[in-house]
Amino acid sequence: MRNLIPITVVLILFGSVVQSGGQEGGVVTQEKWAQALVRTMGWERAGIPRTNATAADYFSLLSGQDRLEVDARAFQRKYGEAPESFYYYLNVPKSGRYFLRAMLYGGPHFWTIDGGASVLTEAKGKWESTEVGNFILSRGNHLIRVTAPKGSALQSFFMDSSCSTAIEPLESWHATEPLTYAAKAVTVLKTLELEGKLPQESMFPFTQGGSGYALTYTFYAARSTTLTFAARFPGMSRGSYKVDGCGKVTSVFSPSSGSDWQEIFTKTFPQGEHTVELSVEMGPPPSAVTFIRRSTRPEDYIKALEDLKMEEGGARELVVLQKAKINLQKIQVVRGIERVRESLYVPEEPKPEEKLPSEKVAVPYRESISPLLPPPL
Repeated sequence: MRNLIPITVVLILFGSVVQSGGQEGGVVTQEKWAQALVRTMGWERAGIPRTNATAADYFSLLSGQDRLEVDARAFQRKYGEAPESFYYYLNVPKSGRYFLRAMLYGGPHFWTIDGGASVLTEAKGKWESTEVGNFILSRGNHLIRVTAPKGSALQSFFMDSSCSTAIEPLESWHATEPLTYAAKAVTVLKTLELEGKLPQESMFPFTQGGSGYALTYTFYAARSTTLTFAARFPGMSRGSYKVDGCGKVTSVFSPSSGSDWQEIFTKTFPQGEHTVELSVEMGPPPSAVTFIRRSTRPEDYIKALEDLKMEEGGARELVVLQKAKINLQKIQVVRGIERVRESLYVPEEPKPEEKLPSEKVAVPYRESISPLLPPPL
């Protein structure tokens, strides 16, 4: 029954996504399509404000590209002896799927956001940057509580929504514009993290990016580019990779046959410098690596969905409600949604009693956050 849940949600939420009176032949707007994607993925409760939600909230939750950096030493509030709890009352400027990492010492540390379930980070014998996890957070105030044994410390933590796939049409989101098959195909393929299905355009072989079993590859993208990182391994290997300092992804690398490449991941890189770190923990290191550029014409996305047995139309053709329903009810989409959901931590329903242990309400954190964000209000 688990795989049927997303289908049920879609049937309910499409009741008001059309411009022409809710008829099956009505045209879907980009704003309503973004809402449908968020609800289908199960991200709305955690990622959208409960009051005064706007189209921008849905768009930022899908598109990402925001960063927060917090000096934990200046804003922590300590209570108790062993263990100690540290409280951080933050104002998140934009809804997003945030990757959280922290510079900490000691531990283990238990992280709780808005009174939900705790996430554990292992004990550290020295100051070390540690991955906490991927969280969905709405625009607005949030309470982060970190509990650790006495003697532990937390220096700073970082929240980055650019680590998640930017789900948006090729020309970005426009709330009132009608949804075309091109925009729909792009957002569906990105949501399911299937851009590796796009046709190959060219290849860029790399020389070894390091020595031994820890390899680093750095490159500059002159414009937004969709690339597949691929390698050849002489034998079975086990390891992990990181992209632009985001969360570590573990993987098993199979032996390559002849001239075949093993595709490790596909990602759309915005303009700028990027780094891929590859670590081999068991087995031989790669004998060669390459980046494969993917073709990202609207027709390429549509063809990729057609290959998945989706019902598509012309790139500029408008999507009507009936076709949108059929797309999101496809079993290929449902299975992909379940896989993507498992990679994100969605907080439980907040506990109403979770508050700062003080009679005074803490002032939301509004100091300088990142050059990517506007200045504090």
